[in-house]
This record gives sequence, structure tokens and C-alpha cells, in this order.
Amino acid sequence: MRAHGVGPGELVLEITESALSEPVAVAPVLERVSELGVKVAIDDFGAGFSSLTRLRHLTVHILKLDRSFLAGVPEDARGGAFIGAILGLARELDLYVVAEGIETTAQLEFLRGAGATHGQGFHLARPMPAADLTALLQSSCSGRGGAPS
Repeated sequence: MRAHGVGPGELVLEITESALSEPVAVAPVLERVSELGVKVAIDDFGAGFSSLTRLRHLTVHILKLDRSFLAGVPEDARGGAFIGAILGLARELDLYVVAEGIETTAQLEFLRGAGATHGQGFHLARPMPAADLTALLQSSCSGRGGAPS
């Protein structure tokens, strides 16, 4: 972080859910990373090794909700119920949730209605070169009168 002038609050360490399969070994590492001010995100949350017990005992700041939860939503009421429950739990635990795999306007509107504040997916933007992303962000910020917060 020092070598690149990145403050700890600007860095997110993203780990896959499968990396949590050994919570006794992982927990102290995540705690130390958090003590440094670095945020910890669990990618593909809910895809395989999820355990609410693990979530309870690990220092985590962000859940990246696996795209499989959004498949069929909003038509799939059961899928929507899972998303709503995860969002509610995250609010109670003061965690950010990033909904992955947003591919339609209907999914985006469902997530907004459910209280989701962060998302990613092809509906929002396709992968692009860094220069194109920089231009997109600059044009987006110029329309709002400043840099994003």
C-alpha cells in the first residue's frame, strides 16, 4: 500500500467463498487485514461454502451475492425471497452487499426495490479497457458536478 500510495480505506481484499473452508486458519488473517483498515469482501457469496456460522465469526465488510440468486428474478418469488433475506441480514450486520449478475432492467428494479445499493453485471456495463472506463467515469462525474464519493 505504501509503495503505491494507496490508503487502507481505498483497498478491498476480495476472497472467494471457497477460501473460507478453513475458518480457523482464515479468521485471524481477516482480522489482521481489517485492523489495517482494509475492507474484506466475500465473492460469490451463497454459491457453495456459505455458512451463517462462518459469517458470524469472520471479519467481513462486503458480501458479493452470487449471480445465481438473480437467475429468474423478479419472476421467481423464491429467489427474490432469498435476496430479500440476505439484504436484511446484511443490513443488520452492517455489511455492504454487491448483487452480481444484473442482466435486465427488471432485475435492477427488483434489487432497488429490495433495498440493494450496489450491483454489477452486463446490464450496467460490459467489461472494457481501463481507458474506456476512465472516460466513462469522467463523463459521468462531469454531469454531477464532481468526482464520485
